[in-house]
Amino acid sequence: MRTLSTHYALLLTVWAQNSTEGKRLAEPLSLQLAETLVSLDGPIKLLGFEFSSSRFDSASLAKVNSLCRSLNRQLGRLLLLSSSLPQEFQEQLARQTGLLDHRLIGQVMAVMGLCEQALKTGDALPEILPTPLFKQAVDNWSRGRRGQEEQVISAEMMRDEGYRRFCVAASAYFGFLITVDEMVLVVKGVLGEAHLVGGGGDREGRWLLGDDVEV
Repeated sequence: MRTLSTHYALLLTVWAQNSTEGKRLAEPLSLQLAETLVSLDGPIKLLGFEFSSSRFDSASLAKVNSLCRSLNRQLGRLLLLSSSLPQEFQEQLARQTGLLDHRLIGQVMAVMGLCEQALKTGDALPEILPTPLFKQAVDNWSRGRRGQEEQVISAEMMRDEGYRRFCVAASAYFGFLITVDEMVLVVKGVLGEAHLVGGGGDREGRWLLGDDVEV
C-alpha cells in the first residue's frame, strides 16, 4: 500500500506536465510491484494452515492482494497516459474529475495511509472516512458538465485518438478510486470500525472505540 501511495504521488507530479517521465517509469514500477504481489500468493494460501494472531485470514488477504494488483494496473495505465495523452485532454480530465484537486488528493492519500496502517497493526478504521471517493469524482464530473448537456459524443470524436485515450484515462482514474473504496470495505469487514460510543467521552473524559476499547 505504501508503494502504491508513492506511485499515486508520482502520477500527480507528472500529470499535465508534458513530461516523458511517467512513461519511462511506468513499466518498471508496475512490473516490480506486480512481481511482489504475485510472490505473496503462496504465503497467503499457506496462512490457512498456520496459526496466526491476525484477524485477516487467507481469503481476506487474497482479496486485499487482488485489489492491490488492480490499483497497480490502473496507476500504471495512468502513468503511461501521462506521456501519450495530449496535454489539453490531461487538463480536461484533471478539471472534470478533480484529479489534481488538493482536497481530494489529501483524502485519497489519507484513506490509503489508514488502510496501510490497519493492515499492519490490525487496528480498526475510523467509522467516518471521506468515502466513497468515487462519488466525489463523479459529482465533480457532473458539475463540470453543467451547461454542456447538448454535447453529444459523435463519430468524429470517437475517431480522435486523443479522445479515445481520454476515455481510457477517465476509466482508469475512476477505477482507481472505486478500488480504494473497495479496500476500505474489505478492511472494515475484517477489523470493524472505530467509533465514538454514546456521543462522546465518558464521565472521566475517556473516548470509547470499537468494542469498548478505552483511549
